Formats: sequence, C-alpha cells, structure tokens
Amino acid sequence: MTKRYLALPAKVTRSRNSFPPSPTRAMASSRVPMALLAARVAPPAVEPVGFHKSVNSSTRAINRYRLFLGAFFSQPEHITHKIMHVSLFLLYLNTGTVDQGGVMEIREITVEQLEIEKFIAEKAQEIASTAGDGVSINALSGGVDSAVVTMLGHRALGDRVKTYFVDSGLMREKEPENIVSVFKDLGVSVELINAHETFFDALKGQTDPEDKRRAITRSFYRDVFAQLVRETGAKCLLQGTNYTDIEETVAGIKRQHNILEQLGVNPEEMYGYRVIEPLIQLRKSAIRKLGEALGLPEEIYNRPPFPGPALAARVIGEVTPERVRLVRNATTIVEEELSQSGAFQYLAILHEDKVTGIRDGRRDYGFQIEVRCWESRDAIIGSPTRLPYEVLDRLAERITTEVSGIVSVTYNITKKPPSTIEAV
Repeated sequence: MTKRYLALPAKVTRSRNSFPPSPTRAMASSRVPMALLAARVAPPAVEPVGFHKSVNSSTRAINRYRLFLGAFFSQPEHITHKIMHVSLFLLYLNTGTVDQGGVMEIREITVEQLEIEKFIAEKAQEIASTAGDGVSINALSGGVDSAVVTMLGHRALGDRVKTYFVDSGLMREKEPENIVSVFKDLGVSVELINAHETFFDALKGQTDPEDKRRAITRSFYRDVFAQLVRETGAKCLLQGTNYTDIEETVAGIKRQHNILEQLGVNPEEMYGYRVIEPLIQLRKSAIRKLGEALGLPEEIYNRPPFPGPALAARVIGEVTPERVRLVRNATTIVEEELSQSGAFQYLAILHEDKVTGIRDGRRDYGFQIEVRCWESRDAIIGSPTRLPYEVLDRLAERITTEVSGIVSVTYNITKKPPSTIEAV
C-alpha cells in the first residue's frame, strides 16, 4: 500500500499530528498556519487535500479556525528533487492564497463587515482597472452570484462588457428565456448561446462526480468562453465565484466548476483570457445584500442557490437529455411546492438505478427522485427542513403522477456534514 504523508504546520496542536518524514520536505510558517501544495513537480508527486471546518468537530476548539491545504505524497522521494514550480495555497478565514509572486489575499468579508456602497464602488473601480479599454465578456447563469457580477460589470464597463447566458441544456424549465427577459427589463442586453451539443457530448459516458465536473469546466472555459473570446477580441471574463466555492474546492470536498487559479490553472495561458472574480471575498448572504443594493428584483437576489453545473449536479450517474428531463420536471414541482417554505435551498435529485414500483396493478420499473430541503446560513453546514408530512405527501403524489418514469420519492434527513447540500 502506498504511504501518504500529510504536510501540516508545526505550530498547530492536534491530537494526532502527522508530519512528512525525511527525505520529504514540507514548507510551513512559524507565524501562520500553512500547508504545502507542490503543484508542478516531478509527476505525479502531489495531490491537494485539505481540512474544512464543516468536517472536523475539533475545529470548535481552535480560535478563528483556519482551512488547511495539505499535500498527499504518493511518491515522497520526488519532493527531494529541486522543486521547479511551487504554488502555495493558503486559504483560511482571514487571508488567502500564496504564490511565487508573493501574497494574494482572499480575506473574507462577512455580511456584518460588508459596507455595501463602499464595496460596490471599489469593485467597480477594480473591474474597470483590470479590464482596461478593451472588450470583456460576462458569464450570466441566472444565479444570484452571476447576476450581481453582471450588474457590477455593467456599472464598471458599460457597453464594453458583453453578457452571455450559456444554455447548456442543463438548466431549469424556461430558465434561459426568463433570465434574458429579466435583465432586458434592467437595461442589460444578454445574448443566449445554445451549447446543448457541447455539454452533452462532454458528459457522455461520464458517471464519476468529479469527472462530470471536469467535463463541465472544460466545456465552459475551453470550448464556449474561449470561442467567445476569439470572436469578440475580449481579454477578460467576469464570473461570480464566491468564497465558499474556493473553500470547498481547495479542501478537496467538491470541485466547483468555476475554480481555476486557486488550483494552479492559469486561464490566460490555457484559454487566452483573464478571469475577474469580484465576489471572491463574500458568501451568499452578503452577495444577496449587494444584489438588493444594485437594483436586482427580489426574485433574483433572494432565489435559492443553484449550482454552476446546473441540473448535472442533480443527476447521479450519466447525464443524458432524457435523465435531465426527469430531474427538470421534478425540480419544477419541488420549487412550486417549497417556494414559501423559507428554506435556504430545495432541490430534486435523480438517482441512478431504477426501482420497482406498481401502477394500475402492474409492475412499473422506474426511477427514484430524492427531495432535499435545507436550513443554512452560508452552505457550510446545514440541517434538513422539518417539512410537514402533508407537504411531503403532496410532493410525492405530484412527482409520481406528473413526471413520467418516476415511481418513488424519498426525502433526505441527513445533516451537512456528513451529507452535502447538492448530491454530485
């Protein structure tokens, strides 16, 4: 069995400290908790893993708990060679990433700390300064994060930013047309890009959650956005990455499709454009406040979170047009029934295997939908909403009646952790 060693800072006291023995070399700081990710060394020596405050109960005893990024060494001897290129990721609550060029801080701004007008003015100025005089493109998905970035981008750049909604074929019912209409009323022109074939081709045969996320990342950044950059001559892409996206990705819990530079990917080198992420210091609750201040309608700034991979994140197993149709129709019902629940998020998940049901006295071999409804403040931890039984009964009745092919409906009662809010 391959030995794996975890790089941890010596300053931190833990019940079971584990340090890489010689000849493995680790980097740590005596001033701040820190761990090493050697991103580009003799292959394939290092893979990033991390600690996340939602998965370790001992963090309650640590003041201002930090999120550590460590490294599992599958072949420790590789690290004894001169490291040609090292990227240090330092992600914790008060500061951010470290790279060869020095420190690039990602300091969380909590909703209590957020000075809305000051933040808007500063970010608009930063966007304008980074983008320069050329054209930029903006990725609008309809979620609150990308909607807020859209408003910030247009405030900063005006007609020099072109906003696109990429219809991946994975969206909710009538989502693309509805979002284009909402932003038209706000004075923002949005061009709809049909990319169904691109995404379904990339997802064909993929069943592993991380493989599916990587396929979606490539489809967005390599295929769709890179093509738009070539067509428009744009040098920058605006997108709505938030603090939690980075936290979960770098911790190794779940790769978010929009995380690039924090994993050592240089989008300018790889895809030909820079990525601007004005919301990277904020969590969802603070972003909603910005959305309201920027004039977004409540139906946008207060809508439940929706994943970047869209309904692909809610299909267990291979993502096909037919399976997306099933989860899309179930999602419509779940959102109609739970929209007044006051919950943080609610969703439908399509399970992979078929189950045996009975309809009209005959066996009906069909699919199963899992309903999730969450109470949470920032998606780090969550508890299932204690929905009245009559609501659950109505959900099951409607989904099995109105969505052809569904014969069973279940309700998740597991907290996060150990569960996660989305299934994939």
